[in-house]
Order: sequence, then C-alpha cells, then structure tokens
Amino acid sequence: MILVANASVLVAELLRTRGRALLSHPDLRIVVAEQQWDETQYELARRLAAIVERGKITSAQAASLHARSVHSSTAESSTSFLASSTNT
Repeated sequence: MILVANASVLVAELLRTRGRALLSHPDLRIVVAEQQWDETQYELARRLAAIVERGKITSAQAASLHARSVHSSTAESSTSFLASSTNT
C-alpha cells in the first residue's frame, strides 16, 4: 500500500502510538516530498517542545519519542522522498 502524506498528517500520526504503529507497518510505502519531510521534522520537534513546556512529558521522553517517530517512519517502512521541484 502506498501512502502520500503531507507534514500535518505525518506530525499528527507520529505523535500518536497508533499512528506510529500504522506508519511503521512493513506493507506500507510512504511517499513524502523532501520539503514536506523537512517541515514534518521541524513541526514534530516544535510540538514536542510545547508538550514538554506544558509538563505533559519530560525532555528525555520527548527526545526518545522524536527519535522513535523519525525512525519508525523511515526505517521500518519504505519511505520515498520526492525531490523538491521549483518553477523558474
């Protein structure tokens, strides 16, 4: 199965245990534009920092969650990055 996703969908799912399990499914191939993946990583870190600031999790837990989220979406499933194209 192929999933084409944008940053907001990826961030939302990577913050959920069920979403990380779905995105790491071995039969799933995720296609993400390179720029969207950069935005995903940025927004995920930003959202985790906000969760830490609210006292919901510790900094160590956030770092671990970030590492697991990025790993689960790139290593365990087949993730493809589309090269960014610019119109000039």
